Parts: sequence; structure tokens; C-alpha cells
Amino acid sequence: MIVGVWHYRFGTSCPLSVLETHWHEWMPARFTSIWQIENGQWVCQRKNANHRITHNNDFDAWAIFDQQIENTELGLWLERVLHTSNATTGDSPKIAEMMDLLITQGMWYASTRLAYQLAIATSITEAFGGETPAKDAPNTAPSEIDLSRWADIFDQIFSFYTMLLAEAKSLFTSEYWQCFENDACNAIAKDSTIEKWTQQQKTAFVKATIKAFLFNDIYCAIQIFMSGTQGSFGLITVSTLEPERLVLSAKGQPISIGYDHLQEYTVYASDPAAVDAILLGQPKTYRLDLDQKTREIAVVSATNIQLYAMAEKRELLPNELEQRWIPMQSISFGSRKVEPKL
Repeated sequence: MIVGVWHYRFGTSCPLSVLETHWHEWMPARFTSIWQIENGQWVCQRKNANHRITHNNDFDAWAIFDQQIENTELGLWLERVLHTSNATTGDSPKIAEMMDLLITQGMWYASTRLAYQLAIATSITEAFGGETPAKDAPNTAPSEIDLSRWADIFDQIFSFYTMLLAEAKSLFTSEYWQCFENDACNAIAKDSTIEKWTQQQKTAFVKATIKAFLFNDIYCAIQIFMSGTQGSFGLITVSTLEPERLVLSAKGQPISIGYDHLQEYTVYASDPAAVDAILLGQPKTYRLDLDQKTREIAVVSATNIQLYAMAEKRELLPNELEQRWIPMQSISFGSRKVEPKL
């Protein structure tokens, strides 16, 4: 399996430079502890984590704390929350920064970091000591030491639960998760920082952490991101944690996907004509265009696709998806009809 991402475009919302050229990452590749299910068992391993994006058009703002935060202030806020600065100034790198915040599945450190912002923090200025966001404002977001300590609490309890259960799926029953949540609440409440919080805050923090740990893979992260954005997007997202698939997003910008059934490969492009140039006239080949008006997200691998409709807040059913595929083996192209190759 090989996944390739190409983006032939210089940055347009900032001075042209190699630094601003796509594709983009924010946090450099790093090894982190991640829990995953392998052969029916929960396993914790050290893995390389790196998330990258390419992006057409403009990212203007993202909604959090009941307001839209424009991308310059958002970037300053994320630098503090992630404890990672970046020399780029354009809008697209901020999307990569958002992926570092939102992709948290299987990672307690990343999950507690996101949960704090969703369940405890009430404004962007809390990360700046109450001051207006600025480069020289103090960083009062939870420190890396605090986040590591909280993550260790969750990890120790989770490790204990995984040793008790013979199969990973047993941990997904409501009974076990309720017990885990209660144990996590009791343990986290003893932390020197968290003991000052109200019981409601402690419970909300634990629930948000568990939800992020269980569900926030690259696909879910893009759904969260796209639901709160202002701007237009032809967005491609990849992660070393999910090396066999990528996520395509369309909002006000075209994205087309092509599939060759016989050769078992998938291609994508920001222009349908680019997909046509590869597949037109080939047997058992198809094209699917994401709906940029209603906003759609597709997670694709070499042989599989899932399509999420943002307007309907649901995945398309297999029969709905099948109706969207345009057969390429025999299709009119301008005044010329291309017949299938045998």
C-alpha cells in the first residue's frame, strides 16, 4: 500500500516562499504512546505521530468558546495550547495546527489537552493570562508537565482495566466505561490543580477526555474541524497514525475522486478533468465529485471510501454512494465519445 499526496501550489495568503509552500505540518514528527486494538487486545506502543495537510483557498476562522476566532489569533492560541511555535504566517498551516489539537484517538496526553479546552477553558484569553492574544503575552494554558501528569492518571487506570478484560471489545460496554469514568473522576480529583475545580467541571473533563481518546481519529477530527470553520476548503489530510488512508474535504472548492476497480487504486484531484485524464476510457473506472456546496468529507483508501454529508450530519449509505459514481469507461468528452479499452 502506497499513499501519495501532491499539491502544486505556492502559498497565496502570505509572501511566496518555500516555507509557506504546501504541504504543511505544525508539530514536527515525534514518537508518542498510543493505544490501539490489535488481534482483539488493547496494545500500547510508541509510534511516530505526524499530521499533514494540503489546502486550496482560504481558512478564515474557527468556532470555539461560542465565538469565531480568526486565524491569526487562533494560531497564537494554538501555539500556547500545543506548546509548539511555527515560523509560517499563512492560513493553511493553521489547519495543520488544528489537526494536532483534534487528532487524539488512543492518546491520553492529546486527549486531556483537547478536553481541557472543550470542558474547562471558557475563552481564548485564558491561554494568555487574561490578556489580548499576542506573541509577547504570557502562556497560561496547561503546561506540558500538567498534561503529562493528567495523562498518566488516565493511562494507569486504563492499563489496569485492559489487564482485567480478556477482549478489547469488553471495555466498550456501558458498564465498564461507567466504572472507568468513576475511577478516573476519583483519581483525577486528587491532582493538585484539578482539586480546585467543581465536581461538574471534573466530570465534564473526564467525559471529554474519554470521548476524545475513543473517537477522535483523523476522520472524526476533520468532521469537528469542518463543522466550525469559516472559509472555503479543498482539503487533504494525512497522518502517520493511519497510513493506509487519507481524508478529502470539500467546502466551496471542488474535490474529485477516481477509482480503478481492476487495478485497485484510488486517485483524487481538485479538478474533475485531472481524474478524467487518468481514467477516461479505462474499463471499470469511476469518478465521484464531492458536493462543495453542501460540504462533504470522504475518507479513502486504495479500495474503500466512506462519505460524510456535513449538511445531513451522517454517512451516505452504500446504495446512495453507488448512485454517485460516474462510469468513466464510456463517456462523452466534449464532442468525442471515448469507448472503453478492452
